[in-house]
Amino acid sequence: MKIHFAITTLAVLALLCLNAVAADARSAAGAQPVSNPWFLQAELTTTGNNLYFGRTVSISGNTIVTTGGGAAYVFVRTGGRWNTMTQTATLTASDGSSLFSAAISGNTIVAGSNSANNYAGAAYVFVEPAGGWVNSTETATLSASDSAAGDFFGYSVAIAGNTIAVGAFQNDEVGITYPTGPGKAYVFAKPVGGWSSMTETAQLTASDGAIGDDFGFSIAVLGNTVVVGAPDATVGGFQIEGAAYVFQRPGAVWKSTTQTAKLTETGPQFAESLGFDVSISGNTIVSSGDTHANIYEEPTGGWVDATQTAQLADPSTYAFILQSVAICDRYILAGYPMSTNHPILDLFVEPSTGWANAAPTYRFSPPADNGKNGWLGWSTAIQGTTLVVGSLLNGGTGGNIIFVYGPS
Repeated sequence: MKIHFAITTLAVLALLCLNAVAADARSAAGAQPVSNPWFLQAELTTTGNNLYFGRTVSISGNTIVTTGGGAAYVFVRTGGRWNTMTQTATLTASDGSSLFSAAISGNTIVAGSNSANNYAGAAYVFVEPAGGWVNSTETATLSASDSAAGDFFGYSVAIAGNTIAVGAFQNDEVGITYPTGPGKAYVFAKPVGGWSSMTETAQLTASDGAIGDDFGFSIAVLGNTVVVGAPDATVGGFQIEGAAYVFQRPGAVWKSTTQTAKLTETGPQFAESLGFDVSISGNTIVSSGDTHANIYEEPTGGWVDATQTAQLADPSTYAFILQSVAICDRYILAGYPMSTNHPILDLFVEPSTGWANAAPTYRFSPPADNGKNGWLGWSTAIQGTTLVVGSLLNGGTGGNIIFVYGPS
């Protein structure tokens, strides 16, 4: 498949999009051009193993979660604003599996380990104790009923309310093969008695899935809707064009099903990798392509096969590679961590007339302590007007930091 980097993740996370407003605070290190009203409020680091710290980020309420060094790190805002801090709690798998991806909704965190059980994979659910987050192991373990070595179950995870979705982009039902795929996604519904170790409630598959599609590489969930990215799918005869698949719950409970709709791009080309990252807010889905983000808006009658409503991209002739994308209400955050010369982080704001093809509204300069090697924008998340940005380390100094931005 087309890989932006050997350990790349989805940032793949379901973003709980709340109407939170960031506190009015400004860091001298976060000074931005006058035209950009967002400022750096906090830098989050860890006292634990920070290898690949920040490769996934997710925010819900006063809490941010990330992964790094095989653990999930929890940060809790205190005093009404985000401040520079180290983790509040460290979450680990009781069986020693390395946690790769993580997402949060309310008081529940799900963390995926695609390497568990000879890369069959597993996901771990952590429920916040009554007294607040503390160092702990999982409340429950989630697995696939058809688990096989090499599935990479847990490479992408998402959670919203009582629903968890997990991607297994190398699942082919016959174990480790090459090329991999087509992949599967799994939905877990919270039992009445609370989260407990279980296999899936339903399996999600693409009706036109083919070996090598990498369906499940990215995943997002909101309400009764799950979005699954397949960045290496062939579309219109073009390999690695990619697609995003929309699934809506078929009735009162989730059941195994194929997609409600398939989202593709107008004028497909080779190696666009649509679906490399996906995010959903309200009736709008955003999916990353190679150098741009595509917006899809749900029609009045519900989701149907469609091409993009609008495309967001840099207007210059540079081919920036889009790694992560997140949406919340009228904001879309896009990270280009491996752009030539320095990483790029763009914020798009929906016009009053609705989404349309556009250049970024604001562009963020890497903070001074990001270092020349820090990959700002490797992962992104939004809640209200709070922007959470992971900066992975690429050797040397810099990176391994999570930056939190808010308006002035």
